[in-house]
Amino acid sequence: MSGRWIICPRPRPNATIRLFCIPWAGGGASSYTSWADLLPDHIELCAIQLPGRENRVMDPPHVRLAPLIESLSSAIAGELTRAYAFFGHSLGGLIAFELARRLIESGSGPAHVFVAGCGAPHFRRMRPDMHRLPDAALLDALRRFDGLPEWVVNEPELLAIVLPTLRADLEMFETYQYRSGLPLACAITAFGGTDDRAVLPLQVAAWKALTRGPFNLRLFSGSHFFIGPHRAPLIEAIVVALTSTSKGASSAPYQAL
Repeated sequence: MSGRWIICPRPRPNATIRLFCIPWAGGGASSYTSWADLLPDHIELCAIQLPGRENRVMDPPHVRLAPLIESLSSAIAGELTRAYAFFGHSLGGLIAFELARRLIESGSGPAHVFVAGCGAPHFRRMRPDMHRLPDAALLDALRRFDGLPEWVVNEPELLAIVLPTLRADLEMFETYQYRSGLPLACAITAFGGTDDRAVLPLQVAAWKALTRGPFNLRLFSGSHFFIGPHRAPLIEAIVVALTSTSKGASSAPYQAL
């Protein structure tokens, strides 16, 4: 695998497809490593480790999306030797989308893009910028918008480590400018939380406009980090979608959970 950028917790040399998972603002690859236990043998999980966190805590985090996409696309290029898909939560969904665009330009696009807790990038954001706020005000805003998992908010020492990277990630997200272009040719599945105060279901549904392939919207009960309590059914939905994609079938119809 590509050095520090990719963590593969359970290598599967005979897998037919790779699932690259990209974390949310302030998150790291460890958020996804346990997913490998719930995936079948034909899907290999590759968790993306962005600079500035966990084993890359000494690497400066990016504050602009375009340079990150260039670095990340180069880092994973050697691993695109079989079919692959992207999953990204929150900021990770935006990264997944722009990374897919970049790789399509180079002639090797994904089979499927999964986004969770992430509004479509052409849809106007509904909250003010947060990355310039003082620490206390930033934490208050993150609590209001469910911008951090509870287990991070309740651990002051961990929070102190995460906050600088989180601020950089927010700057990357809040300075991003969507550029219009052709819709993706691959399928998009968008997951949302029915009680998410940061990303409304309407914003998640707007991803439909960004693909000319199959589109599926799945809503789970819960707030912005619904992917935690709904991990098993979420992964099951991903497995079903990847199997359907590999067979050329349409995605399952909309279903609210």
